[in-house]
Amino acid sequence: MKFTQRLEDGARAIARAKQAIGRDLAADGPEVAYARVLDGEHLWVAVRAGDGRPALQDPDTGDLTTAEPLHGEDPAYSSARWRLGDVLPETDAAEARLVVVRESGGKPAPLRAGPPPPDSSLRIPPTPDGRWRFLVVTDDHGLLRVRRTRAARVARLLDVATDGMSVRLRISPPEPGPEPLLHFVRTDGSVAHSVAIEADGDELVATLAASDVPAQQGGYRIAVGATEDPVTVARLTNDLTVNDPAVVLLPFLLDPDSDLVAGRFLFSDQGVLRFGRKVTLQGESA
Repeated sequence: MKFTQRLEDGARAIARAKQAIGRDLAADGPEVAYARVLDGEHLWVAVRAGDGRPALQDPDTGDLTTAEPLHGEDPAYSSARWRLGDVLPETDAAEARLVVVRESGGKPAPLRAGPPPPDSSLRIPPTPDGRWRFLVVTDDHGLLRVRRTRAARVARLLDVATDGMSVRLRISPPEPGPEPLLHFVRTDGSVAHSVAIEADGDELVATLAASDVPAQQGGYRIAVGATEDPVTVARLTNDLTVNDPAVVLLPFLLDPDSDLVAGRFLFSDQGVLRFGRKVTLQGESA
């Protein structure tokens, strides 16, 4: 028992020492004033002017990638911008350190995370081609890195519009499929209902009436592709967190017999296209 206790005490001491080392390393670097990826492909970094100029450093080789200063920048800050697709290797989990290079020379100083940004609905979208996502992350020592990660495999909603008593969806799938199908997927991942849709070149076009949606009340995720591997449909420019689906007005379907709402399309908080089926004449939500 005493031996076990000594091992536990030793483990806790090592953990405390590592934490202290991490705090010391973080304390050595200046604090970033701003570091975010807003459009899915460009990194903006700003530091206080006296701290040096921002740069990216390869964690394996130590090589630096600098950028031309941004025009019209606040003289109190030194800022730079990179197109990350040109900087990071095209492999999953590729990283670069955020550092500053001082005018006096010497070893580049790592950048510490600054205060958290103000609350907002902004989220980092994938790259324009939908393949990658770039994130600014903090390591165990409180120091900043930018990382390339593979984006989720989704189909992208190009257009949604009311077409009389129907709704037309235009969708770009991640790859062409053997047969164009649109699925209504339950919350447990099972497919509740599928309809055939049209292929228009590399895109898919679904024209849906009330008779094309599931008859059972509920909320469904919209997906396309093979039934055994349905691919979720998401917003084309998915750069906002939709905290309240009601704030994004999407078309609804009418029951042709009553002219009441049979169901409505909406986005989830992560930008996934969903359909809420209504079943009562009063149109209560699913």
